Amino acid sequence: MDIKIERGRVCDENPSIHWAHMPVDNQSRVLDLGCAFWDEPLRADRLGTPYFYLGQDPAFYLGIDQNESDIALLTKELGDHFLQQSIASPAQICDWITAHSITHIKSDIEGAEENLAAIETLLPSLQAVAIETHGDATHRKICDWISRQCMTIYRIDQQGDCPDVFIVYAKKLPAKATLTTGF
Repeated sequence: MDIKIERGRVCDENPSIHWAHMPVDNQSRVLDLGCAFWDEPLRADRLGTPYFYLGQDPAFYLGIDQNESDIALLTKELGDHFLQQSIASPAQICDWITAHSITHIKSDIEGAEENLAAIETLLPSLQAVAIETHGDATHRKICDWISRQCMTIYRIDQQGDCPDVFIVYAKKLPAKATLTTGF
């Protein structure tokens, strides 16, 4: 089976559009890094990734964000699935992944994805990621990390009109799958 890297552009912060290419199911264990709302209209309409991913009924969900008021609101409405913390180190993220046997990571942490890219440990439970990258150097580091995690990139979306912000989607492939770039 050949996998072609799809390319796209995302101009909407609604999670069902912005993160559409990493679905989860009732076996998935989701770590949502940067789970707070993007802006007040999305907050008012409750269009955030916690609603999007919890609506898909994963086996486990943990949302992390430094926004105290959003974490309080999300906890009140959706239950005890959230931690209010800043992303401070690769070890911190690795601990969350290993402690909860995370299979899916959604990451939109405005540059702190450098900490994700710095994880040296192989994470065998990890099956899929959707990571927003900020800047060319960070994008390359995330792509290298994805490769080190034995995953294959299947889609890259450019964020709106930002030439250096991308959403990278990757997953582990069956052993016989190969990648074609489509360039």
